[in-house]
Order: sequence, then C-alpha cells, then structure tokens
Amino acid sequence: MAFALVGLPLAIVLALVSLHLPFLVSASIYLAIAIFLIAAVKESFIPTRAPGAGFISVLKKTVGETAKAFRGRRLLLLLLVAAMLFGAASEGFDRLGVATWLQKLTLPELFGLDPIAWFAVFSAGGIIIGLGVTEILKRRVDVGSERGIAIALILVTSALAVAMAVFGLSELFWLSLIAMWTAHAMRNAYDPLFLVWINRGLDPQIRATVISAFGQGDAIGQVSMGPIIGWIGVARSLSTAIVTSAAFLIPSIGIFAMASRRQRDQTIDGPDKSP
Repeated sequence: MAFALVGLPLAIVLALVSLHLPFLVSASIYLAIAIFLIAAVKESFIPTRAPGAGFISVLKKTVGETAKAFRGRRLLLLLLVAAMLFGAASEGFDRLGVATWLQKLTLPELFGLDPIAWFAVFSAGGIIIGLGVTEILKRRVDVGSERGIAIALILVTSALAVAMAVFGLSELFWLSLIAMWTAHAMRNAYDPLFLVWINRGLDPQIRATVISAFGQGDAIGQVSMGPIIGWIGVARSLSTAIVTSAAFLIPSIGIFAMASRRQRDQTIDGPDKSP
C-alpha cells in the first residue's frame, strides 16, 4: 500500500496529459516485471497431473479435493459464505463509487487542478488511513486468539458497512469523502485479519486449496450479485444500490460471531464432530 502512494502522483500527471497514459505505463511496468521474473526466478513447482490426464479429469480432481477440504468443517463453510458476501458488497461499492462522485456530488476546485486530481486524493487518503488502522490492529489484536480475531473482524466489518451506507446516502462532499476513506481503510484492514483466521490450524497439505477456494468464493459473490446491484442502481438510484451493497455485510457480522463461538470447541483443521 505504501508504494501505491508513490505511483498516485505520477498517475495523475500522466492522466492530465492523456487518460490512456496511466494504463499504458502500468501495463508496460507489469510486462517488464513479468519478463524479469521469467528470466531471474526459477520455479520449483512439480506438477501432479498424471501423464495423459485430460482437462476434465484434472478439473474433477481439483473440485473433489476442494470439497474434501471443506467436508465436515462447518467453520470453513461459514467463513466461505462470509467471503461471498464480502465479494458481493465490494463489487457494488467499487463499480458505483466513481459514478456517485460524478453524478450525485460536486467536486470542489482543488488548487486549480483538473477534477481528476480528486480521485488521487480519494485513493491516497484511504491508503494512509488504512496503514494507520492496520498498524493499530497489529498492535492491539492477538492473532493467537480466535476470539480476538473474530471481534476485530466484527468491528472492522461493522465500520465498513456503516461507511458504505453513509457514502451512499450522503449528499455532502466532505461527509462522503470521510465515508469513502473509512471504507477503503476498513477493507485494507479486513483482508489480513480474514486470511489469518482461515489459516489458523489448517493442514499445510490443504492450505493452498482452501485459500484458493476462498478467492473463488469472493469472485462468485462479485459475479453473481454485481449485475443485480447494477440493475438496482439503474432502476432505483445509486444510493439504493450502494446501501444494498452495504447490507450484504450484515450477515457476515453474525457469521463471525457464530464462527467465533464454534471455534472455542474446534479448530479449522478438525472436522466438526457435533451432531
């Protein structure tokens, strides 16, 4: 996140010349990094695919291993649902946030610069506040305690939901700005906490599979609910769509509370023995 602050001013300068330039320069940097990694980094991965195995058989095996990793682990399933809900909430906020600024709010003059400079301020403020929140959580939250992580996630998710709702409903520039900064900061704090929780007690042999499944769960939430939230924005209003996005986070708060209670009696790695 800290290095993003370095790139923001450069991106704005390039955008003032042409809106295409930041994308072209970013793509060139990605390409240069990829070429460097191909040349300098040696891969130690050994594929497990059997000789002659087709795509369908490999896909079936992967899906089977994922299902096996989650079977009997209700805690993991609860957290997977939370990941889907988070993906659904973030999709609406990300896609409609810029439209909200352009259609509902008036961007004041910023030192005589082009209004596009405000979007650098939006991003920079979220990054700086996010770094501060993350540092506070790192000092205050005992990552060795499931309950401590759960409480931190409940607080962060609650603050994120409120910030998103305020941003969606507000028609005041500065209140909207504070709400957006808060939402970005809470999202930056959410990811490491959630990753620490799902990693606790996981067998190393299934860790990569489980983490991948959570990434897919987030994507499923985005793909499945994104069009619906977009339709709400068109049929009703941007405010209604963003508040709807925030509402997807409310069940997650209950899931985290429920999961923290379950974790007193079991670890993520151990299959659930309760009837």
